[in-house]
This record gives sequence, structure tokens and C-alpha cells, in this order.
Amino acid sequence: MSKKENVHYELQPDSDIGMLLWQASNKWQRELKKVLDKHNLTHVQYILLAGTLLLNNMKKDTTQMSLAVFAGSDKMMASKVLRTMEKKRLIKRRESLRDSRAMQIEITSFGKVTLSKAADEVKKFDKLFFMPVAEKQKGFTKRLKGLLTS
Repeated sequence: MSKKENVHYELQPDSDIGMLLWQASNKWQRELKKVLDKHNLTHVQYILLAGTLLLNNMKKDTTQMSLAVFAGSDKMMASKVLRTMEKKRLIKRRESLRDSRAMQIEITSFGKVTLSKAADEVKKFDKLFFMPVAEKQKGFTKRLKGLLTS
């Protein structure tokens, strides 16, 4: 950039949509962490546990890879988190019968109980947190999905 070019950008915290989204997301994550800490879960563990239950119930091939894709997470990070979840007895991992390179994931009874308790609190928390946009939640959700697919 030459010395003659004058770049001017003034961040407007009250109107910059990216900053507001970032701040709202950070606040939501901080508050959600408090809810999940009571159940000895991180947010990623909660998402992977819920995804495992859903895929197991749908009789889908629940491998580490399919779970990572379903959750929209990095497969290496998911693998590491799933190992921790196995140590916590939330899930069982075993070699796939179809592919010896893949690990099948199954939620345990303890995982189901933990998820059920946590999910009740997460639902209550989300309802309270998102109350200011509740009237327009369907449109808000649709627009967020649009951001993810564009």
C-alpha cells in the first residue's frame, strides 16, 4: 500500500452485524457452558452425544466420520473428543464390521441419562436466551441456515 492511500474503517459496535453476531454467539456460548458444566459436558461433547443418539435411533451407520459430518465438526477434533467421551462412559467405540478402518459409535445408558438431563436444561436455557427473538424465531432460524448454505 502506498503512503498516499488512506484506509479508513471505523468499527460501529452497535450496527456492525458481524460484530453483533460474534458478541451474541460468545455470550450464548459462555452462558451455555454454565449449563453444561453441571453435567460435566462441553458443548462439543453435548452436540456429538445428541448426534450419536439421533443417528443410533435412526439406525444409521454411526461412525466417527458420519458423526463429524452430521455435527459439522472437524473429523480429527471429533475423534479426540469421542475418545474423551468414551473414557467418561458416555459412548462406546468399536471397530466397524463393514470397514476395519472405521470406528462405530454407540451411546451408552449413562450417556442417554446424561444427555436427557442436559437437554432439558439446554432447552430451557435456549428458550430464555432467545426470548427477545422468539416472535421471529422461524425467520431468524431460516436466515441463519441461509448463511450456512451460501
